[in-house]
Amino acid sequence: MRPVTVYAIVRMALILGVLPSMAVYSAPAAQDDETTFETATVMQLLAEPDRWHQKRVRVRGTLSLKFEGSSISDNHQRLWLNLFREPYTDESVNREWGQIAQWQKQGLEGKRVVVLGIFDKNEKGHFGMWSGGLKQILSISRVRTPNKSLQPTDPTRSWAGG
Repeated sequence: MRPVTVYAIVRMALILGVLPSMAVYSAPAAQDDETTFETATVMQLLAEPDRWHQKRVRVRGTLSLKFEGSSISDNHQRLWLNLFREPYTDESVNREWGQIAQWQKQGLEGKRVVVLGIFDKNEKGHFGMWSGGLKQILSISRVRTPNKSLQPTDPTRSWAGG
């Protein structure tokens, strides 16, 4: 199968209106075990790009799923999310668009999430507007927030039993 450009595929998918019906993404196998990812903040990745370059990372932040502008942000710092895996083939792009549609259906847009992927300091995104990014995204999942009923109601008391 010959590689095709992402632009051509996206354009055709938008014209045909087939994005919602595309196949669902299936994650790569066992080598992508969650325990092999290092935890880092968006700021740490941007502050020390050489240290984190090509490392498997777990990053928390607010998700933005926009055409040619998907990102994860925290404290006004943003990383590009390359949601497509190379080589770009009809099958791979259809699979990735299917996964994006699933994340949108799950209501992850604008929510706090954890992203597992590989940090690449050279991943500059659309028009080179980004200072780095994540590629080969394994998963995006919503951050679980503690049950509000379990939080202390007395501001003078702490979780440590104070």
